[in-house]
Amino acid sequence: MRKRVREKGKRFVSVALVSLLSLGAIATPFSTDSVQAESDNVEVQILGVNDLHGFIDYEDEFDYDGDGTEERLGGLDNMTTMMRDREAEVDNSLIVHAGDMIGGSPLVSAAFQDEPVVEIMNAMGFDIGTVGNHEFDEGIAELKRMIDGGDHPDGLEGYEGMNFPMIAANVYDTSTGELILDPYYIQEVEGQKIGFIGVATTETPQMIVQTGNENLKVTNEVEAINDSVAELTDQGIESIIVLAHNPVTQSGGPEGESDAAYIAENVDDAVDVIFGAHNHNIVDRVVDNKLIVQAFDYGQAFSDVDISIDPNTGDIVEKVAEIVFVDRDEVTPDAEVQSIIAKYNDLVEEVKGEVVGEAATDIEGGYAGRGEVGDNALGNLIADGMKVSMDADIAMMNGGGIRNDLAAGQVTFGDLFDIQPFGNTLVKFELTGSEIRELMNAQFSSYGPDYSISGFKYTWNYEAQAIVDMMNEDGTPFDEDKTYSIVVNNYMFGGKVKDFYDGPGEIGPVDVDVTAEYVKELSKDGAFTYEAEGRISEVDEYPAEDQDVVNLRIMQTTDIHANVMDYDYYQGEFTSDFGLAKTATLIKNAQAEEQNSLLFDNGDLIQGSPMGDYMAKEHDWSEGDLHPVHQAMNLLDYDAGNYGNHEFNYGLDYLKKSMEGSAFPYVNANVFVDDGDDNPDNDENFFDPYTILDRTVVDEDGEEHTIKVGVIGFVPPQISLWDKSHLEGKVITKGIVETAEKFVPQMKEDGADLVVAIAHSGLGEVNETGEMKENATYALTKVEGINTVLFGHAHVHFRVIVMQELKE
Repeated sequence: MRKRVREKGKRFVSVALVSLLSLGAIATPFSTDSVQAESDNVEVQILGVNDLHGFIDYEDEFDYDGDGTEERLGGLDNMTTMMRDREAEVDNSLIVHAGDMIGGSPLVSAAFQDEPVVEIMNAMGFDIGTVGNHEFDEGIAELKRMIDGGDHPDGLEGYEGMNFPMIAANVYDTSTGELILDPYYIQEVEGQKIGFIGVATTETPQMIVQTGNENLKVTNEVEAINDSVAELTDQGIESIIVLAHNPVTQSGGPEGESDAAYIAENVDDAVDVIFGAHNHNIVDRVVDNKLIVQAFDYGQAFSDVDISIDPNTGDIVEKVAEIVFVDRDEVTPDAEVQSIIAKYNDLVEEVKGEVVGEAATDIEGGYAGRGEVGDNALGNLIADGMKVSMDADIAMMNGGGIRNDLAAGQVTFGDLFDIQPFGNTLVKFELTGSEIRELMNAQFSSYGPDYSISGFKYTWNYEAQAIVDMMNEDGTPFDEDKTYSIVVNNYMFGGKVKDFYDGPGEIGPVDVDVTAEYVKELSKDGAFTYEAEGRISEVDEYPAEDQDVVNLRIMQTTDIHANVMDYDYYQGEFTSDFGLAKTATLIKNAQAEEQNSLLFDNGDLIQGSPMGDYMAKEHDWSEGDLHPVHQAMNLLDYDAGNYGNHEFNYGLDYLKKSMEGSAFPYVNANVFVDDGDDNPDNDENFFDPYTILDRTVVDEDGEEHTIKVGVIGFVPPQISLWDKSHLEGKVITKGIVETAEKFVPQMKEDGADLVVAIAHSGLGEVNETGEMKENATYALTKVEGINTVLFGHAHVHFRVIVMQELKE
């Protein structure tokens, strides 16, 4: 901690909902209900950084002040100057970070094991930090070396480690059962003690390499924080700050239990401030009386939180937040940090400048794609190099790991690092031919295939999202009974591969080093070329099995929010922008086009327009009354409906009343009667968890068949928090995935030929796990026995927006 002389006249200003613009900063003051006179309080400035990712000298442009001009941001030498200026204005100042300071780094840091980052952080005077997922990129042992010091073959001699404490209250080594780091750190300032607690996102194990992290366990953030809060308050510490490598956005509700806003809502109220991270956002907001900040990424900004502590109670009674942008053109770089950056820039030039070969033509990379020739030249090159390096039968390379194309001319190591910047290692393992087919089928999406391949080739069909034929490189049939050796990078190995292979695998060299060696070999006789060869080829026909084929169209409406009429109540005029009346025509046309069709509704039906509010609060309900939304929906032959979270906004009695008279059944599986005991095995569903629909369908030959369609519904389990006043003591909720895993087998036993899950839930992340996720749709697709998942809640156009984000 640095102690500085306070500039005369500086004081905290508490003005509710006022936004202050200063040089390179946006600020939002916030105060508690009562504050002592300032002279009696201990004032502390806390400067925070997150998600640096080794970018010690990053530069980008961003219009942070909204004047229409993009300013140049970044550079730790510039950030240091701005921090020093702020430190000079106060008596007490601390610098903290919320993780991902290392890992996913540019070559200037990665080439030296991210030791340049630590050297600069030590020079800047960091006081406390926590771990993000990228701190584990090379395993627990390497993280400990980064903290404690010690030489690494790729680092510089005499590395001394971090000169500030690292904390994490929810990160364990299962081999010892102990926390890897201290859960919290107590900083004393003018006789007042401040407790800092660190946590990492529970998603960490699914986002990192498995090698070196086999014993890593990350527990629930809220529980870990509350345990540490209890220990701190037992010691009389009331000023508590959390360094959380957890995502958060400036507005909107929490997006899952790892969201810092969710943490704020559920941790002990002794917590005053949360420094967030992970999703690289700009955040300065208050949630449940807790100030949350996040300061962009790559050293482009830092947060400034000024707190005022009442010395009589030891509690924080006032807090003011700023997000300060590092405007390169407004500061003079700090000389000490600038010299460190220059040192490593000089050193890395030797690495970057090493010529490893020469390309005769431009070689394009990226994801595999659609069309007759779906492979790309650079993906083929990288996969071939992997196969040769590990002496494997087959290699696969994920498209997201190929970050650039290779230009014609001399090829330097720096060029190749720009293409493969993640420092992944290769892993070799074995699968049967049939398992390889399943793994390859798992990579398809609406964009087509993902992986570049070596050692075989295949044809595939878009509609089936599946391989048609697999062949050896010479065109002979692929042997699906044979066992093959396969090489992938460790990112892939910890992802989809884990569904097919459970062992540790043989660890190989770093991927970019392998590509460099392969390029050297290709260039030994002069400039080389590489081409797309048709290893991956899309075909129109998919072989039909000898069975009856029924085409079934499944449709849904979702998030109608009581907008039945094409009428804008707020503008007092008709509109063509929304309304079920307009959609009804489209639905009827679609039903007419396909004689085999099903129509479902995915909830958030009765709330969201003045008409919805009127029905809930003003309408004098009498026996036999039918809610207007159901008057309309009953005309459209809906087959079933699901409840959304907003169905619960007016309470359970109104929900039940408003659903009476529906001509179709409603289902929900994860809301249960609150019976007051702690035995989950005897919990009874509040609604019908699922229904089995008997439907007559006609096959392509005109023959009729009867099929049983199982329909199960889910709602975000967070409704128990969002509508606590209506639901507490009456119902409880359970996780969407765990509930599906319980009921889907029962549906199959009841004869369901097809299981349709209607989830009022957002898509969620590819690697997202955890039983109480708000957005669990992607995880739900992995539940065995579910054939189709319909989702809602997120108000997005799925194929255009969400799939693009998922792909990236």
